[in-house]
Amino acid sequence: MHISVTIRAALVAWCILPLTTFAQNTIGLLDYNTDALNEGYVLFFPDQQGTVFLVNECGQVVHDWPDTQYFPGHGIRFLDNGDLMRMGRDTAATNPLFTAGGTGQMIQRKDWDNNVLWQYTNSSDTACMHHDAEVMPNGNVLIIAWELKTIGEAREAGMDTTGFGFDMVWPDKIIEVQPVGPDSGTIVWEWHAWDHMVQHYDLGSDNYGVVADHPELININYPSSVGPDMHHINAVDYNPALDQIMLSTPFFNELWIIDHSTTTAEAAQHTGGNSGRGGDLLYRWGNPMTYGQGTIADRQLRFNHATAWLGPGLPPDDPDIGKIIVLNNRAGLNFSSVDIIVPPVDGNGSYAYTSGSSFDPLTYEQRFVTDPPSDFYSNIMSSGQKLPNGNVFVCSSRQSWLFQLTPDSSIAWSYINPIMNGEPAAQGSDPAGSGSVFHAIWLAPDHSGLQGHDLDPIGYIELKPNETFCTLTTSMEAAPNTTGFSLSGTVVTDELTVNAEVAGDFVIVDAMGRFIRAGRLSAGRSVLAVADLAAGTYVLQLANASVTGLRFQVVRP
Repeated sequence: MHISVTIRAALVAWCILPLTTFAQNTIGLLDYNTDALNEGYVLFFPDQQGTVFLVNECGQVVHDWPDTQYFPGHGIRFLDNGDLMRMGRDTAATNPLFTAGGTGQMIQRKDWDNNVLWQYTNSSDTACMHHDAEVMPNGNVLIIAWELKTIGEAREAGMDTTGFGFDMVWPDKIIEVQPVGPDSGTIVWEWHAWDHMVQHYDLGSDNYGVVADHPELININYPSSVGPDMHHINAVDYNPALDQIMLSTPFFNELWIIDHSTTTAEAAQHTGGNSGRGGDLLYRWGNPMTYGQGTIADRQLRFNHATAWLGPGLPPDDPDIGKIIVLNNRAGLNFSSVDIIVPPVDGNGSYAYTSGSSFDPLTYEQRFVTDPPSDFYSNIMSSGQKLPNGNVFVCSSRQSWLFQLTPDSSIAWSYINPIMNGEPAAQGSDPAGSGSVFHAIWLAPDHSGLQGHDLDPIGYIELKPNETFCTLTTSMEAAPNTTGFSLSGTVVTDELTVNAEVAGDFVIVDAMGRFIRAGRLSAGRSVLAVADLAAGTYVLQLANASVTGLRFQVVRP
């Protein structure tokens, strides 16, 4: 039976018991709680192989994007139109120079049918992309990359190279690439960490200054024990409302925020852009020792990953919109956590700071941990994502464990990646052999990119699956989309432009399916006022229940 996404939540049924755990299930779906989980789909890209998988709440594969050439390198994104963006590297032709963890080579955009729409390579003897990338509302892509500097350049910049033991360093840069054709791109904006260094080591070298007087700059001599990979930025997130970029820097145990409204020339300086600060750090948090403030007791982050602004995918009235979520890998000696912080930012995107102190807040506002906390521990990689019902979706990479965690530390859904050594393993296998997953993404059933696609189960990743453990009593197929019904833009502030072949009634609902307003579309182009809507995600639906809605996001300056 095929049902529309708008009524699916009321019709999906699970097995008889609210919480079921089968001892023989060691990989794939382990347990689920129908009263506590946030229904949806999970997108993930296991290491040591090239296929991206989309599974439902029963752990059944509903779609995949196979590949036998490019393996994770590591980021993935699922776009509003159903395209997949993924990073990867050809394991038969890796970069011989840039060899640190997270090394990438190329980024691809694929359609639902696995056709490569665009591929861009950034891997040479002077630069190499790595870890993560972010697709912007305009279709451009923000990419993290290393750039090579010689040891001579490092000394000239004020780096203490005594006993360093390497002949080069790799500071990070962020490039914004505009896709051109099927296999090319133009760099239209870039930011270099190298342009924003400070050091108090050598008066005769560049960048000399008192580190504690310049929290907006990056201490070139912190930390002192790192190799060529200086910062190891592992995540990038873009905030279109603020026109700012957030970066996760685990070697500094910090998150950084920079201004994207600058020109490339301004991004290399200390003035310009909406902030008037050029490419200097607007905000940093997690470890004030990096800029000469506080002690180790004030450190809040330890080898963090997956920093992001909260907002996309949450209901418009969610109180956490605008806050920051971060995976705190080494929150304790033997546990990880998902932390939410409240940045001291005003409506103009300016961050409060008192000279001679550390950036607020002093600590996290919310922390998600398991009970006991040591059940969840991944010292590297991993991600966290807040869900509309208040849970967080967690990818614990080293445990190859994907799960939904409630605010009271209970597990609402639990799944172990069945890929071991690059191949599917049989149910009953030792889960300790499962390979890593850099991060995973939870997708709502009404996500616009899923609409119009067959989401009936096509099997399991694992061999010899336990097919009786969890059963969906209805089809997972989304309602078919309708031709001639489209939006001119999906990120808006005051007006939403709708194109419809025929006139018809419409409704707007929020991300939780709650009614917002109704009206009527004219045939052709209609402009709907949305200035009164709170920032958040909404769905525009035609009154005909068989028509799938179109998702859009309202942002506020």
